[in-house]
Amino acid sequence: MAGSPEAGRDGSVWRPYHDEPLLTPAMTGGPGACPPWEAVRLRRYLEALITARTAPVHTAVAFNAVYFGFDTATGGYVGGPLDFADFAPVATGDRVDALPVGAMITVRTNGDLVPAEVVYKEGAHALLGTDGDMPGWLSGAPAAAQGPGLLAPDPEPCLRERLVFDTGAFGRALSAPAERLSRLSRRGAIDAFGHLLVESRYTGPQAEMDDTAFYVEHLLGPGRDVLLSPLVPAPLPFLLPRGSGLSSLRSALTGLVETVREALEALPGVRVWGDYAFSRSSMAARLQNRGPLGRDDLEHVALSIARSGVPRPMRHGTGQAGAAYTAIGPALRSLAHARDLLRGTAYPLAVCHANTVVADYTRGESDETTGLLPNGVRLTLDDPWQGGGVWRALSDESVDAAPGTGWRSSLTHGAGRPARPVWLPDDSEVGAPLLPSGQEGRAWIQPLRSVHLRDGLLPVPPDLMEDMPSGSLRVRLRHSGPTEQDTGTSHGVHLQLKAGGVARIGWPDDFFPGIRLSCVWEPGTGLITAATQPLAEPLSVDGRPVRHRYDRHVLTRDGHIPADTYVMIAVRRFGYLDAYGRAMLARQHLPEAVRLAMPDIRRPPVPLDETVGQLIADGLLTIERGSRGADGRPHYPPRSREPLLDLLCYRPQIQYPQSAPRPGDTQAGSGAVVRRHRVPGFLRLIGHLGHEASEEQRRLFREDHDAFGLAGSSELPPGYTYVRPHHRGSARPAQAAPPLENV
Repeated sequence: MAGSPEAGRDGSVWRPYHDEPLLTPAMTGGPGACPPWEAVRLRRYLEALITARTAPVHTAVAFNAVYFGFDTATGGYVGGPLDFADFAPVATGDRVDALPVGAMITVRTNGDLVPAEVVYKEGAHALLGTDGDMPGWLSGAPAAAQGPGLLAPDPEPCLRERLVFDTGAFGRALSAPAERLSRLSRRGAIDAFGHLLVESRYTGPQAEMDDTAFYVEHLLGPGRDVLLSPLVPAPLPFLLPRGSGLSSLRSALTGLVETVREALEALPGVRVWGDYAFSRSSMAARLQNRGPLGRDDLEHVALSIARSGVPRPMRHGTGQAGAAYTAIGPALRSLAHARDLLRGTAYPLAVCHANTVVADYTRGESDETTGLLPNGVRLTLDDPWQGGGVWRALSDESVDAAPGTGWRSSLTHGAGRPARPVWLPDDSEVGAPLLPSGQEGRAWIQPLRSVHLRDGLLPVPPDLMEDMPSGSLRVRLRHSGPTEQDTGTSHGVHLQLKAGGVARIGWPDDFFPGIRLSCVWEPGTGLITAATQPLAEPLSVDGRPVRHRYDRHVLTRDGHIPADTYVMIAVRRFGYLDAYGRAMLARQHLPEAVRLAMPDIRRPPVPLDETVGQLIADGLLTIERGSRGADGRPHYPPRSREPLLDLLCYRPQIQYPQSAPRPGDTQAGSGAVVRRHRVPGFLRLIGHLGHEASEEQRRLFREDHDAFGLAGSSELPPGYTYVRPHHRGSARPAQAAPPLENV
């Protein structure tokens, strides 16, 4: 049913520009907001993508595929905004602005362009040995590290990296044949393995970000034009309510990327190493192979790493125990009989397989009590980035097994120990106003906290407070309440500078902690207009209906607590917040957080562990493995070169209301109920059918291009038509996309 809006729900795999978009408005809220039938379509496509790609699929590459349109049937990106002339030219030995996994490049040659997608990268420090040995201080070292315990802060650190690229990402016709890559290798454009060795220049905190976080920053920065291009299957602004503005882009993009990440991890036929997903069948095929880079070689690598931690016998007895550090990538490349099998995109697949074998061996052979292997060695992954993954082997059960131990062990006088957690959160991170520039009047976005609703206060940014008159002001509230009518309420109030905003406002009864107001002050008029923004589809958060856009952070801190216990209060009030509104608290700090949250309780009536266990059983809390940054803040997923933590995690439970089937609901091919939902505007390929877009569709595309704030040309590309946003699903006959004869 290619070309049908129902394609993908009947068991077929999504095809960009043929079917309605794979990414949906609900997905911008993260995986918890994704309806089941949409998740089924996404997972089905990602399964096909992993089969179609030769390298393990990183979260960033998976997002590229669903956003820019990778057709698994033809094996490449089709149409879209990917212009080879805009790709960064790169060759081995270059010093370049750091590129994330997922970046589009051209291999710099003296001949034609060789377009490619970066599908993998790892640290390639000059001190990595040819067989994987390395100095301990390098394992988990920060970007500023220059030697054992030696830091030389640099605002633009330069790191040596190995980039693996895929020239087949744009279809078979543009894929560089092996003989051409061999010529590029002889000329020095790429190394002997067909990879790029570059000096990557980072700025600010980029060097300490994980690859996925860096990729998001890249799209919002240098990649902004392509992110907002009207030529992608469904531009990001189309997934947001009209008039949302650019301030919502980061939150929406983060939600989409996290949805894709969790969909990869949920695939039953897939294993994941870090952010890289590969098929279980590819792993099984390697382990069934007794030849080069098969079972024997990978088991040899795992056993060699484990043996490296055994103290060597000395003339006068056993030698002193010392940690050994081995990088998987160089260890594999040192296998002379397997070098030809590590070229190009085969290398990252072998690295992921090898790391998985070592991890499985460690997990299966280690003693449950001591964590030691039968030879008395503790084996841990100490740095997942440098050299494809650094494993630490040491015959001592009492040592710190957290990642980055190699670097921390090189520090003296206690330097580098993690800072004590800061308990009270900095409220500037919760509901901080955003001040767009270049708009008529002075504008900001303000989420309301519980104290604002209780005291009738509209906060005003300090720099605006200084310019406002000290007399009476008027606040005009534009809000669509339960009756779906604009109240247009006006309030004559007095500006109270000490209150931090405008006081004595009677907020509507259906306002809730976290609701977002788009505020505009018109200087000289004494009028502030504050407007709520209705969601495209109403949600239920922790069992409470939410009909308007809201700030996830504020709702987590101040919103309704479904289990009114001191543990939930402590986690939500003192846990650190991520971009999705999740609160995460290191489990060992729970007692102190409870004392701060409930100072009047000397001793909890129920033991904390028992309460935590019940909350986990009820699905209100989960235990996640995260890491701790140098400032004491937890990170999830765990970041490389940071010690691991067990985190108590609260996730807002986001669901669509009325989950039961209703009259008129349509059934997906998987048996899931497809409820009424909004389909964003998208481009559809019609040139292959001999059709061209009508003047009406061209006009509508120009209107929506301007209304949603897209970049680039507002003209439809030849061979495509435009399908306007519409609704599909239950409650009334589905609104199908316009038939081809009418476009």
